[in-house]
Amino acid sequence: MIDQSPNKSRSQPLLALAVPLSRFTSRVGGSSAFFVGKVTLMKILRCSILVVLVVLATTAFAADTPLAEIVITPNDAGTVKVVFSKKYTASLEITLSMKKAREITDITNQNLGKKVRVMIGDTVVGEPEVAAPQRGLIFGVRPKDSDEAVRLAKFLIDSK
Repeated sequence: MIDQSPNKSRSQPLLALAVPLSRFTSRVGGSSAFFVGKVTLMKILRCSILVVLVVLATTAFAADTPLAEIVITPNDAGTVKVVFSKKYTASLEITLSMKKAREITDITNQNLGKKVRVMIGDTVVGEPEVAAPQRGLIFGVRPKDSDEAVRLAKFLIDSK
């Protein structure tokens, strides 16, 4: 039986009063070794300005980086087909020379996740982002409209 009378003196202090609070905090991530002060409006403003400057510098650098170019000339094309569709604008299917196919594979391998400029002669046909390397001899291009598709096909065929 335990005697809990208030008149009896204790030989040991109560556990909660004798053990420092630091013993109860977690050893992993429980207490902070840093002083946390008030976050002032000035600190928030400084951080915001710094973030904006970093973003602007990054986008300016990306804008100055020239795009890799895929230029297809009449010498690169074996056969050229204009493919018409009711749903989409006309597209070109160009059968490439082996040399040009290897060159395009190398360019797309080096520019995964980046934009490349696709040109037929002097005409910019598009600037797609490379999702996967181009493999094979058939290269598909979708000009802005059917008239341009026919004009570019004639350029590739008639200029040989």
